[in-house]
Amino acid sequence: MNGYAQRPTPLHFWQQNVNKSLILQLDLLNQVDPKVFDLVFIQEPHIDFLNLTRANPNWTVIYPSQHHSSPNTTQLVTLVSTSISKNKWKQVHVQSADVTAIELTGDFGSVSF
Repeated sequence: MNGYAQRPTPLHFWQQNVNKSLILQLDLLNQVDPKVFDLVFIQEPHIDFLNLTRANPNWTVIYPSQHHSSPNTTQLVTLVSTSISKNKWKQVHVQSADVTAIELTGDFGSVSF
């Protein structure tokens, strides 16, 4: 060890408004590499007839806590890269259709987004 503290690996985010467009959301999913980006924040996501959004197996979808009781009010979703261990994060429930929150834990302690 050289006496210097090792810097934690930085987190990389992508944020985009897809204006409820399935085409834009699918394009976003094809552009964003889950090995490069850790979290994706989608404003105005596409919500389908099953009241779900679209993602691929590289992402875990986090919906607002009130999504399943009132899906028409969902204004955002967060995608968490599956390269982040599920043991390192958990959803923080917030009573709002406009907010998703997660807590990440690591050698640095914990941080909420």
